[in-house]
Amino acid sequence: MPTSADHPTADLDRLRDRTIVVSGATGAVGGAVLERLVEHGARIAIAARKDWQVSRLREQLAGAPTLVAHVGTHDTEAAAGFVKGATDALGPIDALVSCAGAFAMAPVGRDPGRQASELFDANFFAAHTLTRAVVSALRRRRTGNLVFTGAAAVGSATRGMALYLASKAALHEYARTLAAEVRD
Repeated sequence: MPTSADHPTADLDRLRDRTIVVSGATGAVGGAVLERLVEHGARIAIAARKDWQVSRLREQLAGAPTLVAHVGTHDTEAAAGFVKGATDALGPIDALVSCAGAFAMAPVGRDPGRQASELFDANFFAAHTLTRAVVSALRRRRTGNLVFTGAAAVGSATRGMALYLASKAALHEYARTLAAEVRD
């Protein structure tokens, strides 16, 4: 009997008319995810971490059912407002796909002063702030998906990657624990 693995686009066709919140849509991974979501008819709410990304994304997605807004990495009020606006404009949220992230390497002690904050903001707090805003709606509906982009290198000791791997490891543990917390 054929499975969805035999026909991968069959699974993607289930995205039609689903409301998906996406972060990190201007990066390589997020851009590819965004392209597939549009291609398969999803309604997309994009939370841009940087204000200047908003107009670029709106222009790129002209004509597609989307909402694009700036949501600061630690701005829980903006995230809550964004989720309400997305729900009002596009319908109930079915999933959050967090592709937000950043990469940098430097030996400990030689890393730029703000590198730790920047990596944790991009790799952990961007996902947490949006998850915090989305999870209540998913719980009320008793359905939904939370998807996070991690890093295969987590768990390996690689020189110069302490801060990057620590920020991604935080996301991995967050996702693992969150899965247990919201499973029901």
